Amino acid sequence: MDKAKLRLIYKIVLGVALVGIVGCLTGVIVTLKQYSDSKKTYSDLNKMVKVETAAIPDQTVPERAIPVENDEIETPEEAPAQEEFTIPVSIDVDFDSLKSINKDVIGWIVYEPIELSYPVVKDKGDDFYEHYSFDLEKNLAGAIFLDYICKPDLSGFNSIIYGHNMRNGTMFGSLKKLLQDQSLIEQDPYFYIFTEDETYMYRIVCTYLTNQNSKTYELNFDYELSDMQAYVDYMKEVGQYKDEAFFNEPVTEDLRMVTLSTCHGLHSKERTVIHGVLVAQQKRQ
Repeated sequence: MDKAKLRLIYKIVLGVALVGIVGCLTGVIVTLKQYSDSKKTYSDLNKMVKVETAAIPDQTVPERAIPVENDEIETPEEAPAQEEFTIPVSIDVDFDSLKSINKDVIGWIVYEPIELSYPVVKDKGDDFYEHYSFDLEKNLAGAIFLDYICKPDLSGFNSIIYGHNMRNGTMFGSLKKLLQDQSLIEQDPYFYIFTEDETYMYRIVCTYLTNQNSKTYELNFDYELSDMQAYVDYMKEVGQYKDEAFFNEPVTEDLRMVTLSTCHGLHSKERTVIHGVLVAQQKRQ
């Protein structure tokens, strides 16, 4: 092969390599910009929110929220009246302003030990919010979103909320800390979801890794008590962290849960799962 042909091959190989390098660098730049844009978007949103935390009062936190069907039920005289439990975390947020940005917003989630504080939107069933942030801009960080099958008032047996596991720890990237350090849960097992009308307090009762096709993601529109029992039995079987008090309680029809889910790693089929059981629900002032 003469020198002219060798030089031509060399130039072609070099050109292809340079195109590849430029493409990779462009991808990295785009990714970093989207990381930055996402962080700024949610940082700005958090400036619209004021979270106030009081010490948990000298009251016994309910093991489980039990809705009262009839407010006029009389308490027997021999039974001492119980002081109403006060949820210790409150939030000041203008939902009208949030709706002006995104009409799909249904609430705001807070779990202080891992600095989790984000608006929650209702998915449309097309995975839109896997690829678009709260401000409806295309972004790989996406949004924190409720499964489209679930009720926006979180009144179903199991409401699943998803978020991306971002490398910089944003979105649901901090959930893995709860698998790595269970003392975080032991010190403070409660996370909160605030809707326009209600405050919900959940106790973390189970954490684990699972597959994307596991029973965790089997959602029904209506659950029979036997379905609920089977799901709780499944949680107990796979749980890495388990709240024994919860699993020793009977499963009743009033049980309500929120499940937080995120990818465990880049291109991984594993999912980090956090289950919280509703222990208190109050009207927002």
